[in-house]
Amino acid sequence: TYHEFEKLRDQFESEKWFSGRNLLLEDLADTLKFNSINCKEAITNIKSYQPDLVIVFGTGVIKKDFIDACPGLILNLHGGDPESYRGLDSHLWAIYHKDYEKIITTIHLLDDKLDNGAIILKGKIEIDNNTSLISLRSKNTELCIKLAQAVIDMFSRNKSIISSPQLKKGRYYSAMPSDLKSICLKNFEKYTKSLRL
Repeated sequence: TYHEFEKLRDQFESEKWFSGRNLLLEDLADTLKFNSINCKEAITNIKSYQPDLVIVFGTGVIKKDFIDACPGLILNLHGGDPESYRGLDSHLWAIYHKDYEKIITTIHLLDDKLDNGAIILKGKIEIDNNTSLISLRSKNTELCIKLAQAVIDMFSRNKSIISSPQLKKGRYYSAMPSDLKSICLKNFEKYTKSLRL
């Protein structure tokens, strides 16, 4: 599934956010490492920590044992619209299908089914004629931060979260093969060029 554009994307993000340095999470914040989010040690830790909110970003499948152990709400940041695209590489699949209106980001309640929980907020990623596929993931990440901040503010004010059930269940997609990513590069370039008109 690896494509050369991903190396360029990683370099772009490193330059944009970290002046080209290769930083790890532990360089920026206190961290705990586990073999799996679903392992016994992670479950014991989340029980003892007693968080009001957990926000998940770029994590693999979280199983019911972990969800049940968390006393607060678990929210998932999904790079896509789960009512159309669930699973992996959602933005790329939207681009592959030329479904550019679905290049959005969602924060939803997490449950034990993949990208299935009630939706709290959605935001459209701003794309203009200077947006490249290399920069799209950084735009998604920055929108994720804004959505997370809005939900944290909501929870801080109200001690609750307002959400709405998903109206439909999007198709599940796995990691996109490399040859289809080449098609996405062409589709996206053609789309952004059309925004100049």
